[in-house]
Amino acid sequence: MQKRIKLICLLTLLSIGIAFGQTGGKIIKVSYESTPLSPSVLSIMKKQLPDPEQLKSLINVLQKHKGYYSLYIDNKTHESLFVLDSLHSEPGVSSPGQIEFLYTSPDGEILGEESFMKSTIILKDKLSNIKWDIADETKLVYDYKCRNATIENSPNISVWFSPEISTNRGPGYFQGLLGLVFEANDFLSTTYVTEIKNIEQSQFIRELFEKYQQTPSGKTYSLEEFFLLKQNFIKTLKTE
Repeated sequence: MQKRIKLICLLTLLSIGIAFGQTGGKIIKVSYESTPLSPSVLSIMKKQLPDPEQLKSLINVLQKHKGYYSLYIDNKTHESLFVLDSLHSEPGVSSPGQIEFLYTSPDGEILGEESFMKSTIILKDKLSNIKWDIADETKLVYDYKCRNATIENSPNISVWFSPEISTNRGPGYFQGLLGLVFEANDFLSTTYVTEIKNIEQSQFIRELFEKYQQTPSGKTYSLEEFFLLKQNFIKTLKTE
């Protein structure tokens, strides 16, 4: 039986000072790409498309439908911002969900917005409420040795993170681990690193953070509530 360790994210906040102190006062900028081709979606496609050629063709199309994101981590203020830069849409493809942004405050408050099933979902929660199960399994991602983790009670949410880059941040709500998240599999998408670099603090970066600190108007959801919405959507797809 694979040994699993339950990690309560609140403990990881203790490491933030050390983690961010290694960047020399700069902003860490991580670029990500996201496609609507999660393991859950792929599993459903395989059952609904028995023809291998049709399946291959659809996979190729979905892989070209991409969202391009930037994750900014400020080691001075201990805050981060994951934001959609641009979207490449393939003809005939519409993603049921797309993160627009997710801001994490210095004290671990999460505020985000996602387009889901033609509705705008406003996420508001705490980093300490995300609980991870860490596995012994490892693999190389972007030439970094990464470990696998899943969110407790949500096995459809799986990430690969590397302690070699000491930060507890990652794309969207994939945060709270002892290392940068390099790859993340949600119910409906897969997100992966394409570039990591340090950039200088600037007025543009400061204004970007301030832009997303205000809660948009509308009903807010906790992460647990939002995960349930997605889980129910996946169940609906499986029955069609």
